Amino acid sequence: MTCCFIMPIYIPKKSTFSPPSNFEIEPENDNDYLLDPDQLWDCLPQPYRMINKIINQVLDSVWEIVKQKEKDAIEAASHVQPPSFESHNIVEGFEMTTSMTFIAVEDCLLIGLPDGLSVIDAQNFETVTEWDDPHAEIVSVQSLHIGKEMHLIVTIDSLGICRLFLFALGNLFCIKAINENAPQAEVKTLCQKCFLSQGGEYIGVVLENSSTHEVYVELYKSPIETWITELESKALLIQDKETDKEAESISFDKFKSQLNILEYEESIHTPETSLPKKSIRISLDKLSSAAIIWAPPELIAKLKPAAPLNAAISSLPPVITSAKGGDSSDVLGMGHNHILNATHLSRREMMFKHRNEHLIKYLPEEKQELSSSPNIHFLPISRLLPNDLDTATSAKAPVSLAVWWTGHPIVAHYSLSKTSKDLEWKPDLVWPYSSNITCSAVSGCGTHLALGLEDGSTVIWDWKLGLCKSVLKGPEKNSVKSLRFLEPSLYPIDQPKFPPYNTISATYVLAEYSKGSQLLFDTLHSSHQIPQSLATEPEDDDKLPTVIQIIPHAPQLMFLVEKGGKMFVKDITTGSLVCQIQLPSPYTLQSPWEPIFAFTDKNHSLFVKGEGLLETAEGSTERSTCLFHVQLETFPALASYFNVSSTEDVPLTVFNTLDQRIASLQFYRDQQMADRKARWATIWADLPSQLTSVQQGLVSRCNSQLMCSPKLNASTEPHFGRR
Repeated sequence: MTCCFIMPIYIPKKSTFSPPSNFEIEPENDNDYLLDPDQLWDCLPQPYRMINKIINQVLDSVWEIVKQKEKDAIEAASHVQPPSFESHNIVEGFEMTTSMTFIAVEDCLLIGLPDGLSVIDAQNFETVTEWDDPHAEIVSVQSLHIGKEMHLIVTIDSLGICRLFLFALGNLFCIKAINENAPQAEVKTLCQKCFLSQGGEYIGVVLENSSTHEVYVELYKSPIETWITELESKALLIQDKETDKEAESISFDKFKSQLNILEYEESIHTPETSLPKKSIRISLDKLSSAAIIWAPPELIAKLKPAAPLNAAISSLPPVITSAKGGDSSDVLGMGHNHILNATHLSRREMMFKHRNEHLIKYLPEEKQELSSSPNIHFLPISRLLPNDLDTATSAKAPVSLAVWWTGHPIVAHYSLSKTSKDLEWKPDLVWPYSSNITCSAVSGCGTHLALGLEDGSTVIWDWKLGLCKSVLKGPEKNSVKSLRFLEPSLYPIDQPKFPPYNTISATYVLAEYSKGSQLLFDTLHSSHQIPQSLATEPEDDDKLPTVIQIIPHAPQLMFLVEKGGKMFVKDITTGSLVCQIQLPSPYTLQSPWEPIFAFTDKNHSLFVKGEGLLETAEGSTERSTCLFHVQLETFPALASYFNVSSTEDVPLTVFNTLDQRIASLQFYRDQQMADRKARWATIWADLPSQLTSVQQGLVSRCNSQLMCSPKLNASTEPHFGRR
């Protein structure tokens, strides 16, 4: 007889092959379907449950897009849209423009091309002169007025070569290529950017080694007086030749009239009585290549960034030597005088890698650090560098140099009055900050220096007095993108002064932040006013401003370019958009990040490059570029701004000499003489009445004292104990 045992099998009552997701389970009671009506439906098995989730997610995202569009439409309807204007002229022949700048005194436009430079008249767009080089694609150009009818021009081409030009007498003269490289050279020196002083006396060129990627600054001193003398001598020589030719032509005409030979009139060649300007330019161009020898700029210094901590020390110095390295305990140095050598730091790094070997492999790969780029400002005299107070020939002449490098929190100041032959200069003054420097600006008079930091702070210095005026805090989690000093005429508050002469004035500083907000700060001493907000952080990324520039001869207006390619004119005092500038369809701004544009001074015009897609005869599309001339003064919304008379340039700090102050005080005292005479006459007329009142007061006071004195009854009082 056999026995079989059957094992019991437990079968749950509610078994599902595809359990629901965790977020679908109610934490309170899973079976209570009254709380959620959706639980009346059975859970779908896979893959239908995933399809259902995807469909719901698509519907939710579409609904969010619809709500955002409705919100944007309501917001756009609530705001006042600026008027849009379209006034343009196409400048023919300059579709391949790569860079532009305006030559103010000559009223000409300097245009960089893929094969050289060209100077055109800003009124009739005719070519004045040009410089051709098929291998020079000019990507950056600067112009500076340095003398009577003479301009210094600095260009940088696509190969990184920096060239110096002189524009005078309607001609371009190439003086020198600063970093000209041989075609077969493996290691080349490339130019990144160039800085000019206010009068063109000094030129700072930022160079980079193509092999080691080392970036440094070369400082040149330009012989402006020699250039002017050389050019004037050649111009006088040409004028003498012209006068000789005119005299010869006049004498020949007299001789011909005396002979009165009419039959030979067609065969005889009569010289011209006056040379046109074009022939003068051609003859001067020939002389420039043959006779004019331009003096090259003189190299006076090479500046390099601060060395790293572990590269500054090669051996271990004693503690006493390091302690003596600092002059005093109240000076913050650059951290080079220490007792840590390279061996010690390398061992610490090796020990760190050994202890964290199992975690280092999960770290992301380190990206190659970008080379630091310098920024230069040429500054006038200051009390911080007393050795330079007597060297400056004028108040605006540069005597010092301020240099800061991107990614560094240090500003180094160098004195330009050094006479040593050593080209590698060491800073005479070092300013350390708690955060890296992102931007800087100098006022037009050179007396104020503003520095923007990575943490959003703005530091304003009075450079001439050597005082830190204020530290201004911007929005949180925003770094300062750019700084600009506005004209003092826009400052509405009464500026403090000591009569009868001014001692100080104030202005606004326009600060632009990385997330698009714009604030106005004032530069008054101990000012704690709330900054004026011109623009808040935009919600749309296309409205982020990429370019901001003050329009010449209209200091209350600024030109604004957004990331989406729109161009606006904005009122700085109110923060409102005045108008929008549009290009003809289908053209738009070529590059919103680096647009090619230039303003003119006289007619308030804008030259801007645009591009668009045009349909060809075959039905395909072709990209086309054009250089447009926009007349801003024809816009009705801008007429009231351009009709305002020009304002004078007011310095932010006024330094009067002793003679000027004495003369001002004497003049102020002479003006007050009539008032003083009237006051003295009134005083002498009222003097008798005042004396009478004073005398009566004294008499009454004496009588009251006599009545109250105890000595009056001394003879009648009994005196006991008298012998």
